[in-house]
Amino acid sequence: MKKMCDKKGIEFQIFFGSVFAGQMIGYEGDSFYEFLREVVQIGGNVWCFNTFNDVALNIYNYYDIAHYYYEVGDLMIDTMAGKSTSHNGFGILLTPDNVESEIEHRRAELAQWKSYYQTHGTLPFQGMEDTDSLIPKIYG
Repeated sequence: MKKMCDKKGIEFQIFFGSVFAGQMIGYEGDSFYEFLREVVQIGGNVWCFNTFNDVALNIYNYYDIAHYYYEVGDLMIDTMAGKSTSHNGFGILLTPDNVESEIEHRRAELAQWKSYYQTHGTLPFQGMEDTDSLIPKIYG
C-alpha cells in the first residue's frame, strides 16, 4: 500500500491507536517491539499512541479496553497534524532513527508500571473526577 501511495503522490500515514493501559501491559514485550521495528522499517515514520499516558490511564476515554471515544481520535489527529494539545506526551513519532531508543524507553516504562502494580495491586487509573480527561459528554 505504501508503494502504491508513494507512486501516486499520496501521503500514507501508519499509526497505532490509543488503548487502555490495562490492556497494553498484556502485549508489551519482545514480540511487540520486533513488530514495531518491522512496521517502522516498512512505513518510515509511524505514529504511536499506545503508550502509558494520562489518556490511556483513564478507562472513561474508551468504549472498552481497545476502542477509544471519538475525542481520543480527534486528539490523535490533532497530534499528527502538529497542533498543540494539553496532553503532552500523547503520541510519539517513531522513525528509523529513534525506534530503538523509544523501545528502550517503553521497556523502562513497563518495568516501572509493573513495579507500581506489584506494590499497589493496581495501576494509577484515573476516573470521572479527572479534570484533564477526554470523558465524553454522555457521562457529564
